[in-house]
Amino acid sequence: MFIAMLLVCNVYATETCMIAQDSWGPYATEAECQKRIAVMMGDVKEIAPNTFIKATRCELVVKKGTPT
Repeated sequence: MFIAMLLVCNVYATETCMIAQDSWGPYATEAECQKRIAVMMGDVKEIAPNTFIKATRCELVVKKGTPT
């Protein structure tokens, strides 16, 4: 399972960045996660035009088993 994340930075203060983590996932495949990242990037550009995407990541989430 994968979670989509973006590192979003301010154009005017490039050291000011935040992590945007998707709340719709996790996704079964990395390909699905990458598709979601593309949608998120478009949304960020529309909502916050004074930002840029510095990095993207599909983070693998490992589910832990039930303790015995």
